[in-house]
Amino acid sequence: MFIGVAVFLLISKRMKKKLVEQAEREEVQEEERDEEKRKGSENDIQELMPFKKIENGLIWREDGSIQAVIGVDSLHYHLLSENEKRTIDGALASLLSSLSFPVQPLSITRPVDLGDYVDALKNVLDEAPESMKEYGQDHILFLEEKTRQEVLIKYDYFVFGVEHMEDEQKMKAELDRRAGLIISGLRRAGMYARVLDTPEVSAVFYDIFHGNRAIRQRIHDAFREDYFSLYVSRKEIPRQEGLNAPPPPSESTHNELMDTQQTGNRHEERKRLVMLG
Repeated sequence: MFIGVAVFLLISKRMKKKLVEQAEREEVQEEERDEEKRKGSENDIQELMPFKKIENGLIWREDGSIQAVIGVDSLHYHLLSENEKRTIDGALASLLSSLSFPVQPLSITRPVDLGDYVDALKNVLDEAPESMKEYGQDHILFLEEKTRQEVLIKYDYFVFGVEHMEDEQKMKAELDRRAGLIISGLRRAGMYARVLDTPEVSAVFYDIFHGNRAIRQRIHDAFREDYFSLYVSRKEIPRQEGLNAPPPPSESTHNELMDTQQTGNRHEERKRLVMLG
């Protein structure tokens, strides 16, 4: 009797060990299949992309050509005077007539979520002087009212490139010359433009493929019209042209309610500025 029980336990132990080993093998095989699927999916996505890589802000195409993207600040054309409109129209017409290479304009419109900015503003307001709290509360209510509606931000770009050349440095130099030509022409029209770097070019593709996702940024980053915000001032920086031009600072000097003591007409003017951004 004892021997039978021992044999039964031994067989049970061996069977349990085999079941555990089999389960471990199946788990490993399942992980390998998932990894193969993931790699296959990545390869499929890369095959769909019309370029090989993005490096130093340049888009390298399969045919050996390279492209760059210029970001342009939006311009409130319909708010300008007739003389200003004529000046801008003339500058743009002059730019177009001077171009001997193709340029592709691109506009991307995305929703923006100002919740993070409103929360940060509330925290700042707790430490603000009493004379500023009423103004700050009024501004918060205004922003919360605006965020109940869909706020859209439009980004404008120009895409241009150079055909493949055997001399890579010569190809890059030609691209830089074309970038300077476009940027200087846009500057004469009163628009600030610059060549995007690698993260910014990648963000353009992200915006194209995820256009319905809201931007969660503070208002001085979301409204890109010279980074205007009620509580932001920025230092004037020299504007350079070409591919080697440094990007503008990502953060402006934040005054945290301390430089906004004017009320009345200035208050309403700044409200309108936010709406127009």
